[in-house]
Amino acid sequence: MGKIKLFMEIRRPGRGLVDCIDGEFTALEHVRNIPMERGHAYAKRKYQDNKSLVQVCAEHNGIAEQLLSEFLQVPKSHLIPKVHNPLLSCFTAYKQIRLGGISICYKQVSLGFCYAVIRDEWKVCKGQNAPNTIPQAVKEV
Repeated sequence: MGKIKLFMEIRRPGRGLVDCIDGEFTALEHVRNIPMERGHAYAKRKYQDNKSLVQVCAEHNGIAEQLLSEFLQVPKSHLIPKVHNPLLSCFTAYKQIRLGGISICYKQVSLGFCYAVIRDEWKVCKGQNAPNTIPQAVKEV
């Protein structure tokens, strides 16, 4: 499995989004929360406290968002982007479609639709025993 670029957005109380750092990570590093830990470490160094909120997100794909918005007939504000990771079982509950040559998975939730662009870099090959590579301590939220 290859690496994809992820962004760690740093938000501060009363100020919202104040900073963003990026890095390239494998699917297993993402499952092990390494991007989140890196974002928290950066925020703690920069702001000298633990009051920052860190959100990990993938590169924004405006075309995928527009196509999905039209397909589902909902405003873009009702779409919640996620980082697709084939090592997480939560994505088995998502429906998969292909729009404009882009593979997208989506799932309806109370606030709208969660969605993720499926990237080739993290695809699980047939016969790969992915569940054995996930640490026992990992829990989905």
